[in-house]
Amino acid sequence: TAAGTVLFNGLLGLALDQSDSTDEFMYAANRYNQTGDYGFGPSTISKACTGITVTATCTGLGKLVKVFKTDSGAHQIEVQGDYVYTLTSNKKLYKLNKSDLSLVTSTDITTSINSLHPYRDGLAAAGDYVYISSWRGNKICKFNAADLSDANFTSGLHCATAHLHRPYSLAVSGKTTATTDDDFLYVWRKLNPGTINKYNANSGNFISRFAKRG
Repeated sequence: TAAGTVLFNGLLGLALDQSDSTDEFMYAANRYNQTGDYGFGPSTISKACTGITVTATCTGLGKLVKVFKTDSGAHQIEVQGDYVYTLTSNKKLYKLNKSDLSLVTSTDITTSINSLHPYRDGLAAAGDYVYISSWRGNKICKFNAADLSDANFTSGLHCATAHLHRPYSLAVSGKTTATTDDDFLYVWRKLNPGTINKYNANSGNFISRFAKRG
């Protein structure tokens, strides 16, 4: 490959910065360690150019910009505000600076979720909170984005469990608005047929579901 071109090793997550209308960068989470070359050290997290917008920094698709190495394989990745969030196989949640992927803080989430799946769990962030859905634990847990400490839904629960059985992935609305009125969580349940469940991101309460027919 060309010098400074991003490579993936067990790619499990890819995210764009929704606050950047140019989509200049993409952020990748790798399950396996990248050895590093051309001045870049070993890593599991990559910041690279999408090629959508050409700038002095991003001269083309796949140009590697920054890297970071987590304690173990990175499973999911999310960008919100000035930060990148990622979850690893050792049950650690990381917060990195978006600009240079430097570490802000990290925390062990074992007391909240004690078993992770490499590609079925979900990670989402909106406003002041980060959310993790657990396929094995059948729940969605809430954390403070500032320091990654445990946070509670307005219902008083740290983790929501209603109508959650083997939830796949996680998405959140309201990421780019100041109000929390449009903050909703969505998970996919692998039923026959598949079902999407909608939750209030503030209270954790189940709202509705959409079931695909046929």
